[in-house]
This record gives sequence, structure tokens and C-alpha cells, in this order.
Amino acid sequence: MFRVKPAKREDLVEAFLETQKARKKPAAAARDGDALRPFAAEMKDAALATIGTERVEKLLRRHTLERGRSPRTFNVWRGAMLAFWSGAIARRHATHSPVTAVKRLSEPERRARFLSREEIDESLAAARDTHLELPVALGVLAGLRAGEIARLRWKDVALEGKLLRIVGAKNARGGTKSRVVPIGKRLDAGLRRRMGDQGDDDLVAPNTGSVSWLARPRAAARGSRGR
Repeated sequence: MFRVKPAKREDLVEAFLETQKARKKPAAAARDGDALRPFAAEMKDAALATIGTERVEKLLRRHTLERGRSPRTFNVWRGAMLAFWSGAIARRHATHSPVTAVKRLSEPERRARFLSREEIDESLAAARDTHLELPVALGVLAGLRAGEIARLRWKDVALEGKLLRIVGAKNARGGTKSRVVPIGKRLDAGLRRRMGDQGDDDLVAPNTGSVSWLARPRAAARGSRGR
């Protein structure tokens, strides 16, 4: 995993993090750095072979749970340390991983949050008669993401059948996924007002004019569908 075999603990960690930067997205690589740099600082004088499970777990808890961070952060940091030790073992800097015996913490189940009817009404009222009116309606009434709203064309709108065909972004293989979303009464009215003489290939919510609605993607938050 490492390109070199450094002698100092800090160098060993930094060498590992450099390999992670090449393998992971920037945010994920940064999380690995957050997890491993405190370890490098606190245990720089100890040989890897002498570091035990209890010491590693105490460090993890001190830098996550005791600082108000979530069990998920504890588990993410534990995963980064597991990967580091696996690389150290592969390069014969250690013979075993003390992190393996550190138990993962249970994480509270994440529940999907839906907008209340009052929140939907407030969002629609705030966007009425502005360039955000239709994008917000597509977001809170049909559950579309900002990118899906930006790609939506009139050929994908079947007002008579009360359906939207949502085409996803292209994946690494050049393919796309699509799904069908029902059009509720309120969204139907908004689409009919906007439709006019639009062509099939025209965008439903184009980014035109002096202000781009995509500059505020949170305005198209997902809510209850088909209302």
C-alpha cells in the first residue's frame, strides 16, 4: 500500500494518506486525515507493535464521542485506522492490528424526513411569482432533486397521464436510469401555466435570466410526492 518504508510515525501516516488521496474522493481522504493525524501525534514515540487495543479505543473515544461527535464518526475513524494498520502489516511495520478488536458502535437509524403540509405551503408561497416557483414546486410536490429538475424536458411530462419521467444522469458506463413520478393537482396546475407553446426538447425549468435557480439547490428540497 505504501510507496516507501518511512522510519518516523508521522511519515508513515502521511505516506498512507497520500495513497488514500489517489484512491478516494477528497472529502473521504480528508476524513482519513482527521482520524489518523491525532493518532500520529499522540503515539509518535511508541512502536506500532506495542500499541494495544485499549489505547486505540481510548484515543478514538477521546477524539470523537467525548468531543460530541456521533457514533458514526467513531466508526468512520475506526475504519480509517483499520486500513492504516492493514497497510502497515503488509509492509511489515506491524504484525497485527489492535483496531480489529475495537467494536463498532451501533448507529441510530436514519429516518427520511418529509415536509409537513404547512412547510409545503410556506415553500410554495415564498417562491410564488419568482424564478423559483416551478423548480420549488417540482422539488416539494414531486420529490425531484436539483439535477433532475435541471434536466427535465417537456417530452418527459405527460399531463394527460399525470406522470413525469425522470431520467437520471449518465453513469460511468454511459447509461442512465429512469423512474416515473405522479403529478398531483397542484403541480399539474403549475406545469400547465408554464407549458404554453414549449417544444418537446425545451427544458421545463431552464436556467435563464440574470439569476440561476441552481445557485440555491436547497430551495428544491424533497418533500411528499404526488400532492
